[in-house]
Order: sequence, then structure tokens, then C-alpha cells
Amino acid sequence: MTSRWTGERGGRAARSWWQPAYTPDGALAGIHVPAHNQGGPCIGFIGVVPEARGHGYGYGYGLLVECTRFLAEHGATPVAGATDRDNVPTAAAFARAGTASWRSASI
Repeated sequence: MTSRWTGERGGRAARSWWQPAYTPDGALAGIHVPAHNQGGPCIGFIGVVPEARGHGYGYGYGLLVECTRFLAEHGATPVAGATDRDNVPTAAAFARAGTASWRSASI
């Protein structure tokens, strides 16, 4: 089955959807990967390069908002995000952004 969200079989995040992000001065800040899993459209991955951490580029709205916006522009409602049970800051960021969230068991 081909996913209408990704154009790839199995509902993975299409590489064409991988979105690098840059700081105002042009340095790489990180990447966000919109995706679709068995539950629907979701925040597939957000990664911030070490040099850009602590400046709000990741879950301090930057990449999280851009990933959510990308999915919404492609018709997603709602958008979900998942995090480890103990990752309270990420769950709080999902809540602030209006992202439906759930937590998995701690490993």
C-alpha cells in the first residue's frame, strides 16, 4: 500500500520530506522529519545539532512547529507526537504546540 502522506510503501517518512533547518546566520540547526505511522500523521523525528542546542530550535517551538506546519499543509489533522514516558519536557512541548501526544514505556 502506498501512503498518501509519504508516497512510499509502508507509511515511512519520505526522504523528500526530511527538512533541514538553519540558524539565522545560516548554520545547520537540525532536522525535522514529518511521518505517518499506524496511528496517522506524526512528528517522525526532531534532531538538533549539539552546537544549536539550548537555543529553542528543537522543541522550544522551532523544528516542532515547522514539522507540525508541514503535516498540516499536507492535510493532517490531528498531528501526533510520541516520546519516552520520562521525557516530560518533550511531552510539554507537544502540549504547547497543540500536538496530540502519547508516551511509550521507558526502556
